[in-house]
Amino acid sequence: MKPGVGSLILVFVWSIFMGVTAVSIGFGALFPSMNRIAKPFVCADGELGVDETVLHPYPGRVSKIVRWTCVDRASGVAKPLSPFLLALYAGPFYGLLIFAVVAVPWYRMMQRKAAQASASGSRTWLRGATSAGDVESRMKALEKLRADNLITEHEYQRKRAEILDAL
Repeated sequence: MKPGVGSLILVFVWSIFMGVTAVSIGFGALFPSMNRIAKPFVCADGELGVDETVLHPYPGRVSKIVRWTCVDRASGVAKPLSPFLLALYAGPFYGLLIFAVVAVPWYRMMQRKAAQASASGSRTWLRGATSAGDVESRMKALEKLRADNLITEHEYQRKRAEILDAL
């Protein structure tokens, strides 16, 4: 199976989705400071601050409240930020990392496997036919292998002679 551009686009969209949901929102809830990567986009002219409040509403239960702010350097005014806004800006970065680490090597591996399957399938096709139609199709397959540089000129001449000798 040869991978297409459509499957690569689908994996790219999946990677961005996972970067936003799983990494930025999911892990960002556990480790809020990892979403500081969105600072240039949400707080370009100020300082990005995070205020974490840990609550113990009753024994055995711990709650955490995280508040993000953008403090303007010039005026010192703190503007509250939505955690989802940070996730929407930080998530695509993590999605691109997922895409680079997972999808690109997967796509290259699929291309290699498709090329190997095509080459071995074509070479298997060149064996053992005796009718005129089979000889013609074998010769065309042999010429295609040579044109695609999957076999050498010497291999082409040797196989061609074998096919013609079988007539």
